[in-house]
Amino acid sequence: MKKLFIFDMDGVILDSMPILRGMGIEMMLAHYTKYNITREKAEEFYDKTVGLPFIQQLNEIFSKPVFDESNRIVADLYSAAHTAMAPLFPLSPMAEKVLATAKQDGILLGLVSTTARSICVKTQAANLPFHYFAGYDPEMPKSIQIKHI
Repeated sequence: MKKLFIFDMDGVILDSMPILRGMGIEMMLAHYTKYNITREKAEEFYDKTVGLPFIQQLNEIFSKPVFDESNRIVADLYSAAHTAMAPLFPLSPMAEKVLATAKQDGILLGLVSTTARSICVKTQAANLPFHYFAGYDPEMPKSIQIKHI
């Protein structure tokens, strides 16, 4: 019987969450001044929605009661910054060792992420021995995208 271990990318395989969190909070503070949010409130908003694609985080936080097109603009800025930073995200301290041991034991390895596939392939995780990958793809029809739980 084959075994499969599935790992999340950001925060598990890559130690990227402090960088992503900081970028998200800075984007909120810089681009949503009309909401007069404090750093503490921006941190609370980010932490409450972490795990969602950034556009969905913004829509959850800043689109009530009416959708604001600025969310798409800010999400695109975040995506550009995320893409630029992606190759610099360090591996989590135990990632290589755990993955090497699992591979040595014949365990198949899977990687999942709500990060856009186009960004995932630029990270150090793309060079690791994963057999399967499921990443968020904004071009994928909504009916087959992985839903956030």
